Amino acid sequence: MSRTVKATALLLALHWAAAGLAWSHLPAEIPVEEDAAPLFGVTPEAGEDGQLVVPLGPWTWFGFPGMATLLAGAVWGLARLLRNRPLFLGLRGRRELRRLPEDARARVLGVIREGIELFALPIVFVFALVQAGAYGVAVGERFLPWTLGGLLASALAFSYLLIRAGTRAREAVDREIRDLGTSED
Repeated sequence: MSRTVKATALLLALHWAAAGLAWSHLPAEIPVEEDAAPLFGVTPEAGEDGQLVVPLGPWTWFGFPGMATLLAGAVWGLARLLRNRPLFLGLRGRRELRRLPEDARARVLGVIREGIELFALPIVFVFALVQAGAYGVAVGERFLPWTLGGLLASALAFSYLLIRAGTRAREAVDREIRDLGTSED
């Protein structure tokens, strides 16, 4: 198991634990804006103070870490699929990758697999951050600036990771081709 998968699994475990700990402190209803109510899949009702509220059940609350787990699992599944069907990728150097010897191809695919596995980390982080913001709203906080800042940082990090993973994959293909060319001379 790669370091990235371990870090993502740890973040998932922390997300589930925090959701479980927060559950006992949550009110039975969460105040919502009218436009956000459909996200909860229920029709909002007017609370005691006239504020729109939606009932909070375990499916709603634990849906955050549940979806994060499903998406991380899908990303990890894609990375594992790569091992069995490596050439289905829309990789720019796919033709060169096919020409590499099996051991060199395995090294390149390892770099690509690690890059794909890395995408699960910001996905899980965003779900945890959104749930933390939902918790703040549920207990009476109106706006949590760190939630917005965290989402922006996540978007920037995700973009960087995408660019970096693509660059590392291309560098790995180029390096293996170069090494193959120098070993034949």
